[in-house]
Amino acid sequence: MVGTDPLNPDTDGDGFIDGEDDWPTFAGLPADCNGNGIVDEDEQFNDCNENGVQDFCDIATGESIDCSSNGIPDECENDCNENGAADSCDLFEGVSQDCNGNRIPDECDLAAEIDGDCDGNGVPDACEPDCDNNGVPDPCQGAPDCNGNGVPDVCDAIDGTSEDCDSNLRPDECDIRVKDCNDNGLVDVCEVRSGDEPDCNENLVPDPCDIAGGTSMDIEIPNGIPDECEFTGLP
Repeated sequence: MVGTDPLNPDTDGDGFIDGEDDWPTFAGLPADCNGNGIVDEDEQFNDCNENGVQDFCDIATGESIDCSSNGIPDECENDCNENGAADSCDLFEGVSQDCNGNRIPDECDLAAEIDGDCDGNGVPDACEPDCDNNGVPDPCQGAPDCNGNGVPDVCDAIDGTSEDCDSNLRPDECDIRVKDCNDNGLVDVCEVRSGDEPDCNENLVPDPCDIAGGTSMDIEIPNGIPDECEFTGLP
């Protein structure tokens, strides 16, 4: 074998005969700090902390911590929120959120003005719901939200969260508060259009409500039909 001593059956003196020694000229085995079967000197050299030791060896020996198991010593990673932990660790451990998946803690996105936070809730605007896809988070639109659920009325109506029987883009539960003259839990105009309530004068108000509210009279022939809708034929 090249480099071995023909007069010494154990050239490197490590107790292994040259013919049975994978490294007959090197006492012991070459360093393989991470145990991956590749000699350290044959691996790509990365030494981010400039301590003269391969990064993977720092991690393998415990000299450096790698909380996110990304192969980079934590001391070499960014710490945008200056909390003493690498950003990757904050995300890995759930200390910080990354709603947009850019691998930067949300609080740092906001601090660097990478994204806005129009409602000041600590969540980047890009991650907030935007039901009508107009680029403005729902809580910041200033759009009507009659039921106070944090969603614009128009979105409640369009996505089916709320019923909108009269297609006015306002949830029925809000219309009922002001447009349910008979207090039966149904929007007046919808009752009329469905034929469940009469509306002889076609004002989209049930006839009994017109009469009860004084909008119509039912004097000529008291029968629950507004007088303007009847033709008595009397002289």
